[in-house]
Amino acid sequence: MNKKHQIIYDLFGQIISKKVQDAQWCHGSIIELDFGMNQIIKSPTPKKIYWVEFEWDFWIYIAFWELEINGKIITDCNENGEKIQSGIQKLNGKKLLDVKVFGDEYDLLLTFEDRTILNIIADNNHGSYEQWRLFTPDKTVLTAGPFKKLVYKSLRKSNED
Repeated sequence: MNKKHQIIYDLFGQIISKKVQDAQWCHGSIIELDFGMNQIIKSPTPKKIYWVEFEWDFWIYIAFWELEINGKIITDCNENGEKIQSGIQKLNGKKLLDVKVFGDEYDLLLTFEDRTILNIIADNNHGSYEQWRLFTPDKTVLTAGPFKKLVYKSLRKSNED
């Protein structure tokens, strides 16, 4: 196995057996899956804005994807927002059982309980955009794409900023 695939397996391996806590359609074909414990975050501004942050956050950006349950495709990236949201919410509460990585553009096959599969295939027809990102509890992010690029970096600001 090559080093880049190993990084993906190592990180996704940490969320195997975790349940999807919040699956959402964001915009266009972009979807977000949150895993693990959540915490309420208060902004440092005087406006006292609060939001929920999960341990693990998986975003699918510019990629072809389809969600299959019991061998039937229930939604995909080409559907309208309402159908995507309705379908994607069926992932809520489902445990991630397995992850497979394919090719040098980091296509993924995520297998959940109850015969639920999320298939993600790189889409490089729309320019230089990321296929997907996995945000980790230690404030790092693994980004696949554009094309064969895979970047794993910290989101923490350095003292030089």
